[in-house]
Amino acid sequence: MTDIVVDLRTRVITSDLAIWRLFPGSGYRLLDKFQETGTVFLDMPGLSLPAGIINEQCSDLTERIMVSHEVRKWLTASRRAKRTQSKAPSPPSREPATYRDERQPKSLSNHKGAVIAFFGRAKAGDLVVVPSNLASRRVLVGEFLKGPDHRVDISTDQYNEEPIPARIVKWYPSINELELPLRLSEVIRRPNPFVAFDRTLYRDIFDRTFDSYAFEDTYSARFDTASAHFRMHENLSFGLLSEAIAFILQQVEENRTDEISSLMSAAIAPRDASYQPQVSVNINSPGSILLNTRQFVPFILSAILAVAADAQPNSTQPTVRVINSQTLPEHDQCTPEVDRRVRDVLELMGLETWKEACRRSRQLRDGTRLEGPARLVPDVEARQETNTGR
Repeated sequence: MTDIVVDLRTRVITSDLAIWRLFPGSGYRLLDKFQETGTVFLDMPGLSLPAGIINEQCSDLTERIMVSHEVRKWLTASRRAKRTQSKAPSPPSREPATYRDERQPKSLSNHKGAVIAFFGRAKAGDLVVVPSNLASRRVLVGEFLKGPDHRVDISTDQYNEEPIPARIVKWYPSINELELPLRLSEVIRRPNPFVAFDRTLYRDIFDRTFDSYAFEDTYSARFDTASAHFRMHENLSFGLLSEAIAFILQQVEENRTDEISSLMSAAIAPRDASYQPQVSVNINSPGSILLNTRQFVPFILSAILAVAADAQPNSTQPTVRVINSQTLPEHDQCTPEVDRRVRDVLELMGLETWKEACRRSRQLRDGTRLEGPARLVPDVEARQETNTGR
């Protein structure tokens, strides 16, 4: 087996990425529209904005937000009049200058800050977290696909098809709020329109959003199993592989060439704490195993598992090349290093230990349908498409 290409499928998170919390309106009424349209927007019907990025220098922003407040009041009064069959109210002025000398509502400061953050600071690639109602306890996570100056108009039944400026997002699978730390859940439930998360909460969101990611000094990968059972010997195989690869990687990076006689000898050998995988297990069926380290261990394990599980019983050690479809090359300082380290680890592993790794990887695949984030790339055309980035 030679010239195998593996897609790491890892999000390399840049230092400037931010995570925002958006509240989906009173009664969570905008949530369905968010999911239906692949957009998110502030609960501000009738908000009209000038072209470009919005910041504090937008001279009539206060008045534009006041227009939206009046439009909302008018729409509410119109619905009430329709229900009671009373006289419909007159529509408000849409000219911002009309409100220059008007008394400002107490909520205006919060809304102005939200508009500036939403249409001026939240970048393409930033994440946005949206809570659902308390009954479902689901949390949506999306990613802004365009910059803050790229807007589309959305209309909703709740606001009589009144246009609302929105931003396009890609939705990830929702998160069960009951799995989140209490501190994070409390932040998510605060009814502020649009606010940034503290960076200390980022990893709790990344762990549940990305199958594999690199962030600051943390490297993480989740290994999913579709089987209803994860038996003792399968747990042993996974532990041996992860611990052995951690040790072999340290040997590589310390330029040691000691022969690796078996997975067991490598797994029980002492190593630096930074190479020791931190393991979190989801015992549900199907479940998952989350590995975090300060070294590339989870990524190398994921790549080697993908190759080894597919290898023939008597195959020789492969030549592996690692690419990454989830991050643009200009933002990815991680994958080129993982690419080199995978080959180094396989070389130091030796043929007999490689065969043992293949056997245990096949057992995991066949017995538990365990699968890491990495995938084999089948042909040249797919390689070219896959290596274009997120």
